[in-house]
Amino acid sequence: MSRPGATLAKWLGHAFLLAVPYVIFCAVLWPTGIQVLNPVTCSGGRHLDNRASGPTSGEGDVELVCRAKGVVENATVRVLVVVVVLAMLSGAFYLLSQRLANPRTRRPVVPRGG
Repeated sequence: MSRPGATLAKWLGHAFLLAVPYVIFCAVLWPTGIQVLNPVTCSGGRHLDNRASGPTSGEGDVELVCRAKGVVENATVRVLVVVVVLAMLSGAFYLLSQRLANPRTRRPVVPRGG
């Protein structure tokens, strides 16, 4: 028997699970790939960048920062929070898909003495 709700929840779980390594990869090597997260991770019109030079880092360090017109702000913790939320959403959708695909069944109650 086909259960479209369970299938949709499973695919959403897959999508959120695949987003976790994508966000980590882009945060480290290709910040242009996660510019869609700018409203979530950076405030005040800043954009994500992984080249830090200034008050937030030592010489030669590479970290994820929000940058705009000379203002540099560390964004590593915010991106890690996004990764954790994506992983939790993935787990929640997998759990939902299992509950929708395998509903609890109970045996019928038969009255006594009849």
